[in-house]
Amino acid sequence: MKRSIHIAYLLIFLISFQLQAQGQTLPSACGGSKVRYGVSGLPNSIFQWDITGGTIVNNYNDSIDVTWNTTNGSGTLTVTEHTFYNCVAAPNVATITFDNPTLSLNYQSAICFGNTTSIVPVGSFQSYLWNNGSTNQSMTVSQPGLYKLTATDAKGCSVTDSALITLTPAPALSLTTPSGVCLGNTTNIAPIGTFASYLWSNGSTNPSITVSQPGLYKLTAADSKGCIASDSIQVTFSPSPIVNLGNDTTLCDQNLTLDAGSGGASYLWSTGESTSSILVSSSSEGQSIWVEVANDNGCISRDTIRIEACGIVPNTITPNGDNWNDKWKVDKYTSSNITVEIYDRWGRMVYQSKNGLPSDGWDGTSKGRPLPMDSYYYIVKFNNSGKTEKGTITIIR
Repeated sequence: MKRSIHIAYLLIFLISFQLQAQGQTLPSACGGSKVRYGVSGLPNSIFQWDITGGTIVNNYNDSIDVTWNTTNGSGTLTVTEHTFYNCVAAPNVATITFDNPTLSLNYQSAICFGNTTSIVPVGSFQSYLWNNGSTNQSMTVSQPGLYKLTATDAKGCSVTDSALITLTPAPALSLTTPSGVCLGNTTNIAPIGTFASYLWSNGSTNPSITVSQPGLYKLTAADSKGCIASDSIQVTFSPSPIVNLGNDTTLCDQNLTLDAGSGGASYLWSTGESTSSILVSSSSEGQSIWVEVANDNGCISRDTIRIEACGIVPNTITPNGDNWNDKWKVDKYTSSNITVEIYDRWGRMVYQSKNGLPSDGWDGTSKGRPLPMDSYYYIVKFNNSGKTEKGTITIIR
């Protein structure tokens, strides 16, 4: 009896737990981890192991391998020694606290081509190891793929989570505009397709823009996912043909060739002719002749010439700056021995020339100031013969 007591007494002091896995010490263990526990006892003893909160996966008599549950809380480990002398020691019980860290990753699962996203762990950990070898807490990525993080807390327990990043291609953006637009007109630039937002190089945020000047125009557009694409287009305008029929003139029993140039694809005269030049004869009345010239791109230019008949005194001028009938021109009044006087309706002289009417005519001004729209009276004195001509001239603005 004393021997049994002695043996039992020895067992109480000889049995001790030894942790032999992952460097952990009792009484804590990582949830889900596999841990080896061992005891020291008398030679040839048999040890009975009992646990809660886990599973014994290997039993080596004086040591066992245990896989602990992943749930929070704790488990117990009980070992009882049965000696060679059939003595049974008191059970030795240890409580194991489970450490189950949780990890989640905060990230944008889909990124636009050319953009980046940051993968950031939620939780407090001591160390981090990504599957690309990085030990930074977070990771910024620009390529699609599976990114995996293993994080370890202060108790040495590790947890893993992963982020699957997909790549959204940039939207297809292409700008179009009509070709062969004539200079002086406008053209519309628009993308093919519909987008969520637009920003043009001229600051417009409309889906399309109307331009009147040549140049490079750029559009940056974003689709419904926020992915951005850019495109630019060089806008050119076709020049209009150059047409110049010359200054207004007077014909006195003469013919005049009007030439609209040789660079046109088609011609249309007010006389109905369609050649590049026409022959005009003097007439008893003044005439205005115009021509329209179109080039290969369909761009049209127009010019008009006023041809007065010799001896005809025009009675109206329109000095509005359009270079047509802006001045009162009378060829037979241009001689230096003629005096020209013009009066308003109240008899005040508004213009006088003692050396004839200027060859380029009177422009409807008095001392450099434009006269108001009204009818005026002129007196032309032929100094050599003493002859006088009178009439009216109306200014229309």
